[in-house]
Amino acid sequence: MNSLRCFISIELNPIVKKDAEDYIKNLLPNDFFRSIKWVKPDNMHITLVFLGETQLDSLTQITHVMESVSNKYDPFPINLSGSGFFPNVREPRVFWIGIEKTPILYALKKEIDAGLTKLSLGFDRKPFSPHLTIGRFKSAPNSKQHINSLPDFKASFMAEKISLVESKLFKEGPLYTDIFTCPLKKSV
Repeated sequence: MNSLRCFISIELNPIVKKDAEDYIKNLLPNDFFRSIKWVKPDNMHITLVFLGETQLDSLTQITHVMESVSNKYDPFPINLSGSGFFPNVREPRVFWIGIEKTPILYALKKEIDAGLTKLSLGFDRKPFSPHLTIGRFKSAPNSKQHINSLPDFKASFMAEKISLVESKLFKEGPLYTDIFTCPLKKSV
């Protein structure tokens, strides 16, 4: 095996994972979510960069980019609020919790992208839309089903580190393993 399927992310703290799990439990009785596969709380994270299949010999370069960028930032707050669907509520494929836009989060993402680009490393270059995926629809909801409103979700935590994560896909769901983690700690 010469490659791993990887992404760079910010992990949620355990309290926010528990809050998201409780939020999901409140939605279970709603028929609209009958065909959804919920993300396990332990797998919840904020993706900064999806790398996809990554050559093993590129991992050292990626970790150097991560270290370089993480040394420019102190831990910062992330606020989660609201929820929605990709691409939309009429044809939902992904159910997500929103993340309030903060300049620090966008700057961190931009610098990681720039470092990877400078090294000519491939990654998903879709516009950054920070969110927390909490479910994926296996099939479209029945047209008779509808959702009028969703309970509000609000949570906050301090982003303290970024991680390079391997993603192995299985029928029961993905298995994520941290390959490398570096703290956000601005060098003086």
